[in-house]
Amino acid sequence: MQQAGTRSLTLAARGGLIVSTRRLPRDVDAARNVLAMATGMRNMDVSPGERVKNVRCTKDSLRVDLLDGRTIIVPLAWYPRLLHATPQQRANWKIAGGGYGIHWPDVDEDLSVEGLLRGLPAPRVAVQAMAGAR
Repeated sequence: MQQAGTRSLTLAARGGLIVSTRRLPRDVDAARNVLAMATGMRNMDVSPGERVKNVRCTKDSLRVDLLDGRTIIVPLAWYPRLLHATPQQRANWKIAGGGYGIHWPDVDEDLSVEGLLRGLPAPRVAVQAMAGAR
């Protein structure tokens, strides 16, 4: 097996999704799989390390830290309920779905790690984006 030259990587994927990986596998093939999963190029198999560790919101982004060391950053505009919530409402989140999801009870929003890794915005945002592209 070939060894990857670096142990750290940041990649930008479609739609503004940024995945920061602090610990990459040493194996080049495993690193390629990480990239493929982050960009939605293959079916997602959720692994134990893809559970939520921490969640933070800024005025324009959602940042989710995973147990495996990766950080997912997506535009808050993808999730209108969170975008229009107060900072206190955004800060009130709970881990859901056995660690593979996030729930904001004050705004009734639920997101999955799988959806975040695929770069999937809320359904109505996706429909609006498709309509605007025509």
